[in-house]
Amino acid sequence: MKKRVLLIISILIILMGILALIPSINMGTEPTWYSALKIVIGLVGLWVSLQKTGKTKTALLVIGILLAAMGVLALIPSISLGDEPWWHAVIKIVIGLVAIYLGATNLKD
Repeated sequence: MKKRVLLIISILIILMGILALIPSINMGTEPTWYSALKIVIGLVGLWVSLQKTGKTKTALLVIGILLAAMGVLALIPSISLGDEPWWHAVIKIVIGLVAIYLGATNLKD
């Protein structure tokens, strides 16, 4: 189950990073490095989720913490990481918290 969730989260992160690089989509703006970071995080998660043996729990924890932190930072007005809608940041926080929960529990891989 954890590998499947990690796979889904990784694909979502990759899509979020790719869509942020397309300027014609009005989903807000963010720096290119921020989008590239999302794509790299998603690719690492994708790679871990497709391995026979791997560090699924560790990957879920790290990706969850990074996503939650990115979402919280996007909600702080004094930190300018771009102009994304508040709901986008909340989605990142929720996905990050789900990943942290799954990475911290002893549920079946």
